[in-house]
Amino acid sequence: MELWVMRHGETTANQQNIVQGHMNNLLSQLGHTQAKLASDRLIKEEFDAVYMSDLRRTRQTAMPFAKALKGRTPVVYTPLLREKGGGIHEGESITMVEKLMANSGIPKRQFRADRGESWEDVANRADYFMNSLIEYYLLSNNKADFEKLDKDTLDSFESLNPPKSYIPPADAKNSGRIPIPESDETTDDGEDGQEDEEVKLP
Repeated sequence: MELWVMRHGETTANQQNIVQGHMNNLLSQLGHTQAKLASDRLIKEEFDAVYMSDLRRTRQTAMPFAKALKGRTPVVYTPLLREKGGGIHEGESITMVEKLMANSGIPKRQFRADRGESWEDVANRADYFMNSLIEYYLLSNNKADFEKLDKDTLDSFESLNPPKSYIPPADAKNSGRIPIPESDETTDDGEDGQEDEEVKLP
């Protein structure tokens, strides 16, 4: 399995150096330019599916590419790929939050703002997402591969559920198991609140 990872384009919040977390910030003008440049590069490749966060900045980044695909590749949005939830500190200065974290005496990977996530929480849901991809794209289609795995790995696939620390965002449409590319999705440019053209899935 080969994975390509891409970050969303620059946002207005990036320009202001504030914690975004699960806020629906929009791309800056530079961010839109970055999205177009990324699309021009990615359209030259063939992908089985495209998975991304369901936040608006990510959808805006994906829009040029999703339009260029013209329905030939599934585009799937999931809250499992959202940025680390900043909780009560979303919208505040990154510098200020970093100082709070340093003064808390809690290790950086374990620090969790009220109603937010720690880096360990993010790592756990990322691990769940990756294991789900492996199960769906590799192991479910090739049972012989299961025989090559050790018991601990097999046990991890036996009951794939989101980690206990993962609380689905209230505004998320997909909050359970990882969504599989099997239904229509739409792109949303996030600028006027209206859905853009549909991206048809196979």
